[in-house]
Amino acid sequence: MQSSASDSTYIVQIQLAANISSDSEKAQVLKKILTNQQLSDNVIAAIAECAATMYSAKDRCEVLQIIAKRPDLSIAQFRVSVEAIDGISADNYKGACIKAFLVHEQLTAQNLDVILSAAGTMHSSGDMQGVFLELIQNRYLNAQHLASVLYGIAEISNDAHKSFVLCQLAPRLPKSDKNVREAYFEAADSIYSAKEKAAASMAFEPGKLPAGTPSSASDSTYIVQIQLATNISSDSEKAQVLKKILTNQQLSDNVIVAIAECAATMYSAKDRCEVLQIIAKRPDLSIAQFRVSVEAID
Repeated sequence: MQSSASDSTYIVQIQLAANISSDSEKAQVLKKILTNQQLSDNVIAAIAECAATMYSAKDRCEVLQIIAKRPDLSIAQFRVSVEAIDGISADNYKGACIKAFLVHEQLTAQNLDVILSAAGTMHSSGDMQGVFLELIQNRYLNAQHLASVLYGIAEISNDAHKSFVLCQLAPRLPKSDKNVREAYFEAADSIYSAKEKAAASMAFEPGKLPAGTPSSASDSTYIVQIQLATNISSDSEKAQVLKKILTNQQLSDNVIVAIAECAATMYSAKDRCEVLQIIAKRPDLSIAQFRVSVEAID
């Protein structure tokens, strides 16, 4: 009874604040209410909704950051507060606000959709990069989450920023997951810069797979790298990706065939020749590897 009575009192204060024309004065009222650490979901939701009426990016961000610092945020409080970030006009404040909520790692993983929605409204690729660099450190993100994160990264407009985030994330990705491979391909393939696409391609390497993992899992990862390399406009950058893959002496017929076919798309005689010569030096060439590589010489 007492908590509902205090809730009603806070709601009146928040309703009055919503009708204050000055954002700084409105923020002052909300900040005072937030000094109480025992607020209910309804009160926090009302504060976030009131904050969403502010035009000042600074004032809205400050109120939402205070909510983000509360130690026991519920799912309802987290969601309504992050949703209020969308309308912040300045990306630097929007990014700072999103990062404030990312410290709640479990809530972020459970409510990734609202985080990605807020990040997706950003226009500044630098600020967007900053958000994703923090997001990918989350310990609770699983394969399903990471595929969604990759689709979000694909929306970063600057190639260097996008490639950098992908290169940071690639080592921790579960590459045996088909959805993750497809999402990584889409994100990396949206890079126009040959240099940056090559970097993102090379970062997506199988690494050390868990014991008992079928070889097809590493094959699938190499195939993604080769498919990305095929779409690189610069032959020298394309060759760099293929040469890196060829440093592995345990490649299957399928992978060698895909490398030779990718090499065949090169216009540069020098780059194509160098890749095929590396294949030729492999000690245990199979008939299939030999034939497709020689055919690529034509």
